[in-house]
Amino acid sequence: MKNITGLKRNKFTRNRKLNLPDIIKKHNLPDRSKFCGFAVHLPTEDEFLAGINETEEIVVRAFTKSPGFAKLYRNYNKVVRDAKNCLQATKIVFVFDEGPQFAVITIE
Repeated sequence: MKNITGLKRNKFTRNRKLNLPDIIKKHNLPDRSKFCGFAVHLPTEDEFLAGINETEEIVVRAFTKSPGFAKLYRNYNKVVRDAKNCLQATKIVFVFDEGPQFAVITIE
């Protein structure tokens, strides 16, 4: 997994736009890489949050090993909210589609 250093979580509010070409270039991703969204990564388990189903009686969270099946968010504040509600340690990541595979870049 590639890491992005020097980024603060509060920089990704709804009022700020991502400079995706710079991120793609900085991490040597192919120019054709497509930003899929943000995801919740559980580094200890090496899994991604795949879905959440909440009712008054129960909360069910599903996890997947593949970033291709991860629940993707376009809104940074929503991914942070769901990450905070996980019991496990979490990291917010960018997910890019490179064509034959996905690139996952940790926001630190």
